[in-house]
Amino acid sequence: MKKAFFLLFPFFFIFISCQKNEDKIEIYLTQEPIEFTEGIHVRDFFTDDFIKDNNESSINKINNLIRNNVRIDTINKEFIYCGDFTATKEQLEEKPFIEDSEIINFNSKSSIINFEKSVIEKFDNLKYYENKIGIQFAVCINEKPVMFGYFIKGFMSGYYSKNYIIHFTHKSNYESGYSPYISSGKKFKPLDTIKEKEFIAALKKTNRLVHE
Repeated sequence: MKKAFFLLFPFFFIFISCQKNEDKIEIYLTQEPIEFTEGIHVRDFFTDDFIKDNNESSINKINNLIRNNVRIDTINKEFIYCGDFTATKEQLEEKPFIEDSEIINFNSKSSIINFEKSVIEKFDNLKYYENKIGIQFAVCINEKPVMFGYFIKGFMSGYYSKNYIIHFTHKSNYESGYSPYISSGKKFKPLDTIKEKEFIAALKKTNRLVHE
């Protein structure tokens, strides 16, 4: 009996070591909206004379953009609603919005990310901004922020910059086969699997990377 125990003892430590080395993927919301720096701020673009010469409705829209840190791409003459940003762990909420156990897999070909049903309920309860700002998030690997983006409800038009977008919609759409997907920029490009090597490596290591 003792001999069998000593034979199994090293395997026990190997098992524990493997458990500790397994990557944990979590998605956190930011505590407060983090300002981005692309383009110029709306308040620096619209002069006082411009605002004075417009009607009340236009002025209210401009003030709303100013309050929500919307910036302007002066080259392409477009509003930047979801600009490029990064966040430290200290800038994120204390608890993850999406737990590691709620992430089923990610398809590198379609850029679809599958979650457990519990996440769909969370999406449905998120308060999004009608002015297209989106809700900032950070993907963390073992509590280290590695990828940043916005949760956007539906398919609103707008300039989403270089950061990633996870589109979510009403829960009834999930029941009819809709799946959230990750895209970047105004052309809705799929996730850059080369740039986001830490995210892809963690998915692969935990058997959650799909290539179909």
